[in-house]
This record gives sequence, structure tokens and C-alpha cells, in this order.
Amino acid sequence: EKQQMESQINNLESICSDLQIAIANLEDESQTNAKEAEYYRKKIEATLEGARRRGSIAFVPRNSDAAFAKTDELIRDSENLRQKTAMLFNILLSCIRSTYENCLVQ
Repeated sequence: EKQQMESQINNLESICSDLQIAIANLEDESQTNAKEAEYYRKKIEATLEGARRRGSIAFVPRNSDAAFAKTDELIRDSENLRQKTAMLFNILLSCIRSTYENCLVQ
């Protein structure tokens, strides 16, 4: 019975050691995730502050959900502007081509 208890103690010590390693790994991962979250938070704040300075928004939201919503809105607005720019570029190109062809005809 003493050997059985010693064996169980050894098993528990091994399990405890494995758990300590797992905890250390999770703590490292948690710190990495916290650093990454802080990086993105700062990037979002900088993006919103830049948008405020350019006049795209009136104020920088301090609430995280509002900041994410405002950033999403700015991204959608940016995509809309990109599409409009592409459309206007195509119209301009068509006008230039038409003018060039008209010049050749005359």
C-alpha cells in the first residue's frame, strides 16, 4: 500500500508539473494577446484621431464599441470613395479617349 501511495504521489506530482507548464504557456499567450490588443487599440485610436484632425469625424469616441463602430463606418466610407474614384477615373479616361478620337477626325 505504501508503494501504491508513492506511485499516486508521483503521478500527482507529474500532473502538477504538466499543469504548471500549461499555466505558464497560457500566461505567455495571454500576455501576447494583451500586447496585440493594446497595439490594435492604439492603431484604432490613431486612425480615429487622424480622421478627427482631417474633419471626417467631429470627435473620437472613448467607448471601445463606439470606436469600433466609427472605424467600421470610416472603412465603409473609404471603400465607397475608392469605388467612386475608380468610376470617375473610367469616365475621365473615356472623355480623354473621345476627345483624342475627335481630334484625329478633325
